[in-house]
Amino acid sequence: MNKLIIFTMCVLFYSCSTSKFNLEKLNSKKVEYEKLPEQIKGVYSDYAIKTPMNFEVVTKSFDEGYELNYKYSGEEKPYVSEVANNEEIIKINNIEFTMTNGYAGYPFVLLDKTLYMSYELNLHKANYDKVKYIVIDLSKELQ
Repeated sequence: MNKLIIFTMCVLFYSCSTSKFNLEKLNSKKVEYEKLPEQIKGVYSDYAIKTPMNFEVVTKSFDEGYELNYKYSGEEKPYVSEVANNEEIIKINNIEFTMTNGYAGYPFVLLDKTLYMSYELNLHKANYDKVKYIVIDLSKELQ
């Protein structure tokens, strides 16, 4: 009986755990603003026009049942060149996607299980229509 209880607890613990993927190791492609879906273009242009000067990270999901959250986990240094142990985490429901390749530009947007973001984006400069976007199909990871 004790073995059955321990086995059941192990199965429950394993099934409730968070999956974790490194976004930089998943297949991605770079696309220009003109080639983005209209819904995605609207998000980036709207935030470029309406975003006040703050550092709030914006996430948006068009996919029903999928919620995006952002978290930064790293050691702050006084100069950008000294950033160390930097890890950005985008959590979609119970699945974590990590990045360690520097600061990605927000908003992070999910549409049709595809994540959109940019390392070149600066909404305060409104350069959204001049940068390339990273597009990552997450349909396999979000099953």
